[in-house]
Amino acid sequence: MKREDSPKVFCAGLDITELYKPSEEKLRVFWRAFQTLWKTLYSTPLITIAAVNGHAPAGGCVMLLSCDHSIMVNSDFRLGLNESLLGFAAPKWVRLLLVNACRTRAAEHALKTSKLFTPKEALDFGIVDELVDSSSDLLPKAEEALDQFLKVPGLAFQKEKLSVRKPFVDDLISYEDQDVDNIVKVFLQDETQNIIGKYLENLKGKKKK
Repeated sequence: MKREDSPKVFCAGLDITELYKPSEEKLRVFWRAFQTLWKTLYSTPLITIAAVNGHAPAGGCVMLLSCDHSIMVNSDFRLGLNESLLGFAAPKWVRLLLVNACRTRAAEHALKTSKLFTPKEALDFGIVDELVDSSSDLLPKAEEALDQFLKVPGLAFQKEKLSVRKPFVDDLISYEDQDVDNIVKVFLQDETQNIIGKYLENLKGKKKK
C-alpha cells in the first residue's frame, strides 16, 4: 500500500508504479501480498478502527472498509473504488466490500464510473461510520469507539465478527490463484499498460505545477 507523504492522504492505495510494466513474476508476488494483507486485516480477531484523515481511493478505501469501524474528517477529501479509471474492474472480493457497505445499485454505479464519495456521501451510504469536524477530533472519537467495542466480552465479539467475515475470506481462498491469474492477464495487456502510463504521466504533470 502506498502512504503518500501528505497530511491530506489517509492511504493512496496500491503503488501504481509497481503495476506499470512489471514482470509477470513480480506482479504475481505483488497481488498475493495484497490478498494476504486484506485477509489478515479483514479476519483479525482484534478490534480495528480506521481514523481517516485524508483521501482514501482504491486500496485506501479497501482498508477502511475492512476495519470494524471508520471515522473520517468531514473535509474536501474523497474516497472510493476508482479502479475502472485504470482500465480494470475491481476483483470480486474488493467489489463486495462496497456492495456490502451500501446498496447494490449504488455500489454498481460507483464502480462503473469510478466515483469518489465525499465524506457526507460516504456516511449516508454506510461506507464510513462517523464524521468529525477536524483531524484533532479523530483520535478522541476513535478511543470512544474502541471503548464501546471493549464493553462487549472479547470472545463474543470475535465470534460475531468472524461468523460474518470468515465466509468472505474463505470464498477468496477458494479462488485466489484464479484471482491472481486474472489480474496478471489484465495488467499485462497493452491497453491496460497504456492507460496506466498515461495516468502516471498526468500525475507527473500535476506535481510539476
